[in-house]
Amino acid sequence: MVCKRPPLRMEALMEIEQPFNSLQAATYLGIKEKTLGAWRARGYGPKFFRYSGRCVRYKKADLDAWLAQHRVEIAGSSGLAGSCADEG
Repeated sequence: MVCKRPPLRMEALMEIEQPFNSLQAATYLGIKEKTLGAWRARGYGPKFFRYSGRCVRYKKADLDAWLAQHRVEIAGSSGLAGSCADEG
C-alpha cells in the first residue's frame, strides 16, 4: 500500500479532522519529517498509528498533547523568543 500525500498548507492542517501523515505531522510540529521518523524508530515523540510498514498517521489531539507535555515555562517569559526550526 502506498501512502498518498495531499498538498500541504498550514491553514488546511489546522482544520483537518483526519489523521496527519508524517509530513503533515512534522510540519505541524515545526520539525523535519526525517526527525519525526527517527523519533518513531527510537520510541520517542507523539503517539502514532502504523497502518503498514511505511504508512503511519498522527491524530492532531496526540500531537497537541505531546507538545503540551514538552512545554517548558520560564519565569518572566511572556512568549517565544525564537524558533528552533533552524537548529536541526
